[in-house]
Amino acid sequence: MSEERNEILEQAAAADAVTETADAVVDTAGTASEEAAAPETETPAPQPEARVETMEDYAKELEASFKRVKEGDILTGTVAGVTEDQVLVDLKYYAGGVINKENINGDPDFQLQAEIHPGDEITATVISTDDGEGNIELSMKEANENRLWDKFAAMMADRTIVNVKIAEIVKGGAVAYLEGVRAFIPASKLAAEYVENLEEYNGKTIEATVITADAEAKKLVLSGKEPARAKLQEEKNKKIARCEVGAVMDLSLIHI
Repeated sequence: MSEERNEILEQAAAADAVTETADAVVDTAGTASEEAAAPETETPAPQPEARVETMEDYAKELEASFKRVKEGDILTGTVAGVTEDQVLVDLKYYAGGVINKENINGDPDFQLQAEIHPGDEITATVISTDDGEGNIELSMKEANENRLWDKFAAMMADRTIVNVKIAEIVKGGAVAYLEGVRAFIPASKLAAEYVENLEEYNGKTIEATVITADAEAKKLVLSGKEPARAKLQEEKNKKIARCEVGAVMDLSLIHI
């Protein structure tokens, strides 16, 4: 009886071992199938190393931050913005620059937004280190003054002809602006002949030459007479050149 019991136990143990072996085979096959079905993971492409900024990258900014600005200094900057009555300037400094319209030039008809644009490089003189709002107040007019008077002197020597617009009529003549500088044109120098009614020239554009450029006295005088007479002479020469024997010409009787 005991032998039969032992035999039955041995058979049961053998059956359990077969079952466990079969389960292990199934599990192995399933794992292998899952591994075969799983997609391969792509290896990410290497990323370039981020550039580390150094003190050299900020050398100019650091140098500007330690720079001391005082009245009378001449600075160069980039136009950051333009309004109807101001120009804002980036000076690469802890404070920005501002130029009011009256400090651009002396021409009252000068249109800031039409003549000056963001990105333009300009040079101006410091007239105040603080305009009350933390900005450095600048003047282009003052910075350009010496350069312009040298230019006017050269124009006078070369008898350069320029176009100017008559801005207003004053006693004894007219006023025009040459590169933003106020200039006087005597009535006797406004045209080829003396002009009785000066108002006829108000707002007109004429050709003129510089006849006086006194930097110390800030005196600029123009003349429209020379260019006007030169133009009349040129027309006269063209008419003479057309004259031929037998040609019929229109003449005007001046006096007898």
